[in-house]
Amino acid sequence: MTEHAIKLISFGRPAVDTCAPIFGTVKFERVATFTGLEGQQVRCTSGYLWLTVENDRDDHVIHPGDAFLVPNRGTVIVGGKGGYVVEPYSSIAKAV
Repeated sequence: MTEHAIKLISFGRPAVDTCAPIFGTVKFERVATFTGLEGQQVRCTSGYLWLTVENDRDDHVIHPGDAFLVPNRGTVIVGGKGGYVVEPYSSIAKAV
């Protein structure tokens, strides 16, 4: 299992948590920030998610069943309101 750093931020109240997440959720006005996800995918399991990736000028919105392949080693910010799974890339998944 690959370890990742995750930083959860509530606007106005930062909270830091370092672990090896496999799945999680984001809530309104809260984001999860990841590093070291290059070549892995973030899959939406419920609700909706928006992803911002360092050195990518576009934001990406995914819905349940959709996955986003992380293209580089930069920071990934996951926001929105929903559940996610960070997993190895699968060419079977619908990538955004």
